[in-house]
Amino acid sequence: MLKLVEDFFTAEKLNWNKLGSVCTDRAPAMLGVRSGFLTLVKEKNPKVIGTHCIIHREALASRTMSQPLKQALDCAKVVNYIKASALNTRIFRKVCQDMDAGYDSLLLHTSVRWLSKGNMLIRHARLLPEVIECLKIQHKQELKTDIAAVMFQNRLAFLADIFFHLNELNRNLQGVGAKILGLQDKIAAFFAKPKLWETKIQPGQRVAVFPMMNKMSETNGINSIIQSESVDHFNSLIEEFRRYFPGVEHDTPMVALNKEPF
Repeated sequence: MLKLVEDFFTAEKLNWNKLGSVCTDRAPAMLGVRSGFLTLVKEKNPKVIGTHCIIHREALASRTMSQPLKQALDCAKVVNYIKASALNTRIFRKVCQDMDAGYDSLLLHTSVRWLSKGNMLIRHARLLPEVIECLKIQHKQELKTDIAAVMFQNRLAFLADIFFHLNELNRNLQGVGAKILGLQDKIAAFFAKPKLWETKIQPGQRVAVFPMMNKMSETNGINSIIQSESVDHFNSLIEEFRRYFPGVEHDTPMVALNKEPF
């Protein structure tokens, strides 16, 4: 990897001494004390500062959740069952067409592509009646019983809404021309949202920013258990973000000076 970067520096006539910092995802191959990429770069310029990718930190902070919510996240096994077989996929597509669903397929996810997990949850929540019907046709009573439970459906709806907002934050941290000060402002703005959501999630109430929960509450309602789990998740989410982004809620004098130099 260093050879490729070194060839690029040579071709573009760039000076290693002008390099200020290197941002990585903290993988061992990047940070190894002997042969890691950052170590090799510091051989070229010892003054280089190593930083942790802000998008990767956001993804790591987003993964915190309680055991009940992790169990709801296991809905991936239902998705895998339907997607793993061509026959199951055709049956599910036919069920979706017969029930006039907005989609005719579920989405897989991979841990490498963090956004895909949120997309999988949202699609699963939207096609929940079709999934239950497909499992009924396939006589998968155990899987059907799990996802037909009211608590599971409420938790799935909650996770789908939360991951939607986390995916939005993740996408806002990407793009050409993004500046670190602007990205930190977006992270800082997100800190205020869970506290606001906490005040909105009440039994019998609708929450505009949680459409999946609103749809589910029309039949199941938001009970005190889901409310308690939601509040706990909001608090743990804020704690994780503070751990990965210490001090981002308050501008340091240097940051304030860069934002308003006059």
